[in-house]
Amino acid sequence: MLPIGIIVRKRRKIVVTKISFLLLSLYGFVSQAQINCPNSDFSTGNFNGWSASWGPANNGAINPTQVSGLGGEGNHTIITAPGLDPNTCGNLQMIPPGASYSCKLGNNQVGCGSETISYSLAVDMTNRLFTYEYAAVLEDPGSSHSIPQKPRFTVEIIDVNGIPLGSNNSCYFYDTYGGDPINSFAYCGITTYSNWKKVTIDLTNFISQNISIRFTTKDCAQCGHYGYAYLTTKCGPFELNLQQNCNGNVTLNAPDGFTSYLWSPGGATTQSVTINNLTSGNYTYGCNMSNITAEGDICPAFIDTTFDFIEPILITVNSPTICFGESVTLSAISSGNAGQYLWSPGGATTQSIIVAPTTTTNYTVVYNNTNGCVYPAISSVTVNPLPVFNVPDVTVCADHFATLTAVPNYYSYSWDHGISNNIPFIPPYTDTYYVVATNTNTGCFESGNANVIVHPNPIANFTDICGSMPATLTNGSVGAVNYYWDMGDGSPIITTTDISYIYTIMDSISYNITLIAESEFGCLDTSSRIFITPLLFYVPNTFTPDGDEFNNTFIPVFSNKSKVEGMHLLIYNRWGEIVFETKNIAFGWDGTYNNQKAQDDTYNWELIFTDNSCLEEKKHIFGHVNLIR
Repeated sequence: MLPIGIIVRKRRKIVVTKISFLLLSLYGFVSQAQINCPNSDFSTGNFNGWSASWGPANNGAINPTQVSGLGGEGNHTIITAPGLDPNTCGNLQMIPPGASYSCKLGNNQVGCGSETISYSLAVDMTNRLFTYEYAAVLEDPGSSHSIPQKPRFTVEIIDVNGIPLGSNNSCYFYDTYGGDPINSFAYCGITTYSNWKKVTIDLTNFISQNISIRFTTKDCAQCGHYGYAYLTTKCGPFELNLQQNCNGNVTLNAPDGFTSYLWSPGGATTQSVTINNLTSGNYTYGCNMSNITAEGDICPAFIDTTFDFIEPILITVNSPTICFGESVTLSAISSGNAGQYLWSPGGATTQSIIVAPTTTTNYTVVYNNTNGCVYPAISSVTVNPLPVFNVPDVTVCADHFATLTAVPNYYSYSWDHGISNNIPFIPPYTDTYYVVATNTNTGCFESGNANVIVHPNPIANFTDICGSMPATLTNGSVGAVNYYWDMGDGSPIITTTDISYIYTIMDSISYNITLIAESEFGCLDTSSRIFITPLLFYVPNTFTPDGDEFNNTFIPVFSNKSKVEGMHLLIYNRWGEIVFETKNIAFGWDGTYNNQKAQDDTYNWELIFTDNSCLEEKKHIFGHVNLIR
């Protein structure tokens, strides 16, 4: 059994290339089953494309049916959900592995029933390989029935008139019965069943003919035992299926449903053969296949294919490093010249793209060659972060140094205005200073700025009344809120606005008075002025030139003799005679006149001098003095 037909040769020309990505291109009849044999697998959920009949069995005859159409007692049932057949001790799936539907032909009722279902097709090159899968469930009456009387399952090819074709060729006919030892049935009580089997029929001999494949199930001829089966079919072109592996390997798949395979060259005996490490060139591979019928007949088939192999296409793409915020062009280069590029993410089909990722991102470009292979390459765009840094604003007073310091210090900083990081400078006015921070390891840079606020200095100023005592100082400062006075005599700092100050030491010619004015921003200005103390003098009104150690000389007393210029002292008696005269500030009248002691009396004096302590004022004063011995 397991029929297959005549030797058939089929040549195909394909081109295969390779690189590191696997692509499977399947051209088998499996994928074409619904195109070439619509609903042959019952996938539409109905019997479109099928014809059916049912009726009584006729003493085991091959063709016992007499009624056209679907049987009303569950003779033809489409199975749409997986399940286990209840009459096989739960061991038989009602749908074969990999399929979604099947047809249950017949039922488990007894009564000499019989049913058929046939699939019709016009045989051509696209459907000449017909495969069916079946699982028969047939009771075995044992020796009480002759073999022709036992429940059975039959497969045959018939013409448009229902006449079997090739009946003398077991490659086109299959028949089994309950307990058939050739079929290796399993038992569940007296029910025998075959697990799913696959059979392939070569219909090449019937090309250009309209035929049907008819499936028949029958109860026993004595009407006491049932027989039914599950089945599904498919068809397609008879050819070797090429499974491309674009890294240099090619896998050839022969049609399934055969019992033996033999490949040439190589001698492999598997259904598929993989050819590794191909180089450029032309290759031809063939496969001898066969099935063996129940009668022991060998049903051979042969098919070969020729293909060209081309060395792999190489594709490269740049993997740049950029800084955050930048864009970059990715360009793919391939050794092929007839394919298409496809980028992901994005879907661009150009050879180059411009990207601007915000984080390190992988981009895949796939080169689709005309042979169906795809060749990927990955570009990893590394995105380095921009420098993150801080530079605080600075507030200074006019004409003071400012220092701009950007941190962290492991970046390189370039400032405008000609300044340098962390180097003091004097800003001329309030301004914004811009800086570029560069990571010298990555070359990435970022800009920033700092504000330098320059507050004006106050103007310290004050006036004094020359020669006043106490010293009177009037504050004329501008833009200040606090004042600090240093009176120049070592006394504590005074913080009032104006000053009225009495010096305790008057013999100094002058004092250096300093005023520090402070603005609300802490800016300072200083003004200094020499304060000239007033000239104080005293002329005694009595002196006693009696030779003791006290008050023996009449002389004016000055607080600061250095402030006296052009002094002229004259003393007159009551008759107006000059009894004493001097221009020496250190020389006074000793009470004599013409080398004689002057008599006790009241004398008039005249004092002339210039006070140069302030305005060089000339003094001319008069008085009297009492001489008493």
